[in-house]
Amino acid sequence: ARSDGFASRGGGVSESSTGGCPALPSRPVRLTDMSPASTPQGWVLGRIGAAPVVVSPTSLLLGLLIAASWYPPVSSTLARLGLGAPVVLVTVAGTVLGVGLSVLVHELSHGLAGTVLGRRPVRYELYLWGGRTTFGSSRAWAPWKDVVTSLAGPAANLALWAAGRALLGGGGIVSAPVHVAVSA
Repeated sequence: ARSDGFASRGGGVSESSTGGCPALPSRPVRLTDMSPASTPQGWVLGRIGAAPVVVSPTSLLLGLLIAASWYPPVSSTLARLGLGAPVVLVTVAGTVLGVGLSVLVHELSHGLAGTVLGRRPVRYELYLWGGRTTFGSSRAWAPWKDVVTSLAGPAANLALWAAGRALLGGGGIVSAPVHVAVSA
């Protein structure tokens, strides 16, 4: 038996009986059997409970894509209002950070729902177009709990949207750059 927590690969079908192919594991390989080198890497922002929040380097690409696509319309709109490049840059950067924050809130909502239902998250990952929450095992997990956990993320996005609409409609946001960024 191995003491490092990873599955032993021996005992299955031998290489000689499979035509030189590697031996198959004697039992299914679980996610917990994966080596750290096979898991996605990135920058650890911190931890929520015991689960690290990891940002993939591809997230930088998303930020650049958003900034490149938002800069021209925001710049032309704010220029008509007499606002210069520093305000445009802050508006675009705020938009990029807002997208990242909404992805994080989405993933944290999955984690909160899973925790409430009895399955703790072990890792939050933010990627180019979204994120992923990885959960630990649970003995009494039912399909309906998967549904509730899955719907928690979109429900959080809907709540963020409703809050933004309420602030815009109720006059809570009166700054021209923020109004342009949210309504463009």
